[in-house]
Amino acid sequence: MLERIGRYRLLELEVTGGQGRVHRAEDTELRRIVAIKVMNQTASAEPPYIEALRREAQVEASLDHPNIATVFGSGIENDLAYIVMEFVPDSLNKRLTDGEPLPVERVTEIALQTIDALSYLHSAQGH
Repeated sequence: MLERIGRYRLLELEVTGGQGRVHRAEDTELRRIVAIKVMNQTASAEPPYIEALRREAQVEASLDHPNIATVFGSGIENDLAYIVMEFVPDSLNKRLTDGEPLPVERVTEIALQTIDALSYLHSAQGH
């Protein structure tokens, strides 16, 4: 089981998806909690994929919006590619897996925040 990646100590698996898995982790140098997205694909298996991941991290790191997680960095450690980002403790994924439907007001709030973030991304692409 993976316990560390670079200076980050993995604390808990938060979510698993098609591209990889996201862990809550401790940045042992800066003493803060972060999220680390560790990609499923090994770094040596697909160099164009890794280059696309680096570009994604660079673009995301340039964004500044309250509804978009801040990217702190990315790297490759033991052939595993990863992106380090702001940890958001109250994720929507956890709320949806508890079996209770969200109130309409909360769904509307999430939709408006998503629209705001997408609008920001759209305008950022034009510059």
